[in-house]
Amino acid sequence: MALATTPAKLDERLAGARLKAFYLDPGGRSVLLFLREGPLAVRLHPDEAGITLLEATEPFPGAKTFSATLTAVEAPPDERILYLHFRPRVPR
Repeated sequence: MALATTPAKLDERLAGARLKAFYLDPGGRSVLLFLREGPLAVRLHPDEAGITLLEATEPFPGAKTFSATLTAVEAPPDERILYLHFRPRVPR
């Protein structure tokens, strides 16, 4: 499922989402953030940059477990940088 790429739309859709794990793919220049809503794929390659929310799936082997909450998505007016703010979740 493609997700609108404006920071305001991302913030509206994903603020409060829980992060379960992440996977850094340096060769592919991408990051997968495993959220409850589904993996958020962030492609960092200059020719193929973009963000896509994928179908829900569990983290796969090689993903690093990290429990956090996405608190906000922001960007400067020119939107060349996207800030994803996370707060670590503390076990009860």
